[in-house]
Amino acid sequence: MEEGSVGVGTGATVGKLFGIERAMKGGVGTSSIRGPNGLIVGALVVVNAFGDVLDPDSKQLLAGARKSKKSFELSNSSKWMKQGVTRKQFHATPPSHADVFNTTLG
Repeated sequence: MEEGSVGVGTGATVGKLFGIERAMKGGVGTSSIRGPNGLIVGALVVVNAFGDVLDPDSKQLLAGARKSKKSFELSNSSKWMKQGVTRKQFHATPPSHADVFNTTLG
């Protein structure tokens, strides 16, 4: 199965705090594990998150809001949100319904 910005992951983005122009591509991914008796358990996940993507062990930022439109350096959305920064301060146009901010299917 293809992963990344394909199929259901085509329009997915992450790190939308400063507007879509500073967001990064999200996408679709899979994982599976084989148990001791041969049973395989798999997962399919699509990430289209308002916030950033973190490594669960190291807490390192993997993807998210960029420092500028042309930069690939990450700005750490959580840090800015804790300081009270909102999308309105960056003239980001909010969607008409709050449920379109985040979509994580898994």
